[in-house]
Amino acid sequence: MKNSEEILKNYLSIGLKPNLDIKWDRGWKEYIQIEGKQKKIIDFTSGILVNCLGYKNKSLTNGLKKVINNGFVHAYHYATDIKNIYIKSLNDFTVDLFDHPKFYLTSSGTEATETCMKLMLRSGQKFSPSKNKILTIEGNYHGRTMGSALMSSGSIYKEVWPLLNNLFPKINFPYIWNVSEENGEDFFQEEIQKLDEETKKNICGVLIETYQGWGACSYPKSFIKAIEKYCSKNNIVFAFDEMQSGFYRTSSKFGYEKYDVNPDIICIGKGMGGGLPLSGLIGESKIMDLALPGELSSTHSCNPLSCAAGHTVLNIMKNPRFINQLNENAYLFSSLGRELCTKYSFLTKKSNFLGMVGAFIFDLDDLEKSILFANHFCEAALKKGILVIKTGRESVKLSPPLIIKKNNIYKAFEIFDMILKSF
Repeated sequence: MKNSEEILKNYLSIGLKPNLDIKWDRGWKEYIQIEGKQKKIIDFTSGILVNCLGYKNKSLTNGLKKVINNGFVHAYHYATDIKNIYIKSLNDFTVDLFDHPKFYLTSSGTEATETCMKLMLRSGQKFSPSKNKILTIEGNYHGRTMGSALMSSGSIYKEVWPLLNNLFPKINFPYIWNVSEENGEDFFQEEIQKLDEETKKNICGVLIETYQGWGACSYPKSFIKAIEKYCSKNNIVFAFDEMQSGFYRTSSKFGYEKYDVNPDIICIGKGMGGGLPLSGLIGESKIMDLALPGELSSTHSCNPLSCAAGHTVLNIMKNPRFINQLNENAYLFSSLGRELCTKYSFLTKKSNFLGMVGAFIFDLDDLEKSILFANHFCEAALKKGILVIKTGRESVKLSPPLIIKKNNIYKAFEIFDMILKSF
């Protein structure tokens, strides 16, 4: 059997190259076993925030087996018992947040944000054929397909189709080290005024990444509330990309709740499937019903296995024991993270911790040095038994499974402190 490096080189596109050359063998609870490592590794990535319930979860396994025993694992978008059960449980989970929620389910986050874009455009067309621009924020990430990429950095589409990119205007991100809570609204108004009048008039939607992923960077609440007010005044669909932040990652059901606003749509994914491909939209029916019949059909939408996984996730998350453990873990995780950052001047200014996600952002003499330190930290942590997210930037991202034991949170931050002392 060829090793992972040979397979990547000989068979896989270089676009799938991982940023750490490791091979997962098995997992249980918050641990994974990595080929070539004698000791078990504490996972502080949740598989990029997907495996929120950790590994080898009995409830999840039993739910999947039940579906498999029915004889089919795919039913296109026709009705199945588990699909009906899951949609009802998702409604129960969100009905307190939306007046009349409706759902779109699919298999990847980028499909969800693309669908959000489609609904924003449908909404804009109700008012004017030229109301076709979608406002996003520099540095936010929404996916890799064409529409989602243009709502992000633009990627190659921006390079080769600049006129198309003009349909996706952007404003700057209000980083906490630049914009205070008191200045959040003024910052938004200043950014909006930089856009030309034609662009402002034709914005049909605003999509916000609930926190900026690479550094777990949140916004001043006043900034977000100013966006909500602007959207309401100008018939603009207001949406949040909750891929990373939803399903209690920030200790709230959804991260946008911390801003005290009411979006029209939220894009959801990652943790909602507990490890299986599941994503979608939750939105007010007046927006969700703008799609034409069949327009949101997708091959793997509502597939039985993913619905079973999603239902298991929600069943666990409504349990008071889970909520208590989550709240205790989130308090400990964020407290230890913030406390550690105060010890090191190169982390103090920019690092962030919110619920069960955080990031050490290295702020050294120059960017290249900061990136070097961040990469070194990731490698050192793995050697000491902790897998963290290597962002490729000047940050190290931390997002353990929500069910992690407290002693392993303590252990991880003790190891992080040891590594930082050596810098």
